[in-house]
Amino acid sequence: MANETAVTHPRPGIAWVIAGLMALASWVVNWNSEPAQDFTRHDVKFEESDINGRAVVIVGSAVLVFAMLVTVVLYPVFEHFLHVHAEQTPPALPEFTHGVVMPPEPQVQENPRRDLASYINQQQFELHRYDVVNRQSGAVTIPIERAMDLLVQRGIPAQKAPPPNMFYPPRAGTRMTGLEGKVEPEPR
Repeated sequence: MANETAVTHPRPGIAWVIAGLMALASWVVNWNSEPAQDFTRHDVKFEESDINGRAVVIVGSAVLVFAMLVTVVLYPVFEHFLHVHAEQTPPALPEFTHGVVMPPEPQVQENPRRDLASYINQQQFELHRYDVVNRQSGAVTIPIERAMDLLVQRGIPAQKAPPPNMFYPPRAGTRMTGLEGKVEPEPR
């Protein structure tokens, strides 16, 4: 099998034409020489006629006419609802009519490392600078190292003591629960 090679004709179309001409010549030569043979088998059931072409054309035309009719009827209905919807719908928001609006923060970072470095530099700048917050009240900011040195030198300023915790016995409560006189207390 490995040695077999397929023989191909250089022009396969010509071979088919020649075969067709030979079959036609054979039919012409044998046209009147033999009577036609009856190849029907009476024990085989089959359809006696082809498809009804007229019925197919009528049904296809009816489907096409129905589709056109539905289109003609529904188009004005859709136009009506389009106008009703346009009248009942509020106008578009300005952000949709004037171009793209940036989404709210936080936004996707293009370069997180650079953003983090920028944030750290900003925070370090805020922690290590002198600045006047409010001239009228005299509020200023000082570098954090200087603030810690002043805190060590002066000490933590005294603060007011919080009020003492006062605990009351449960009988001293004044809140009404709505169950007074309806539920008897549990025996002890």
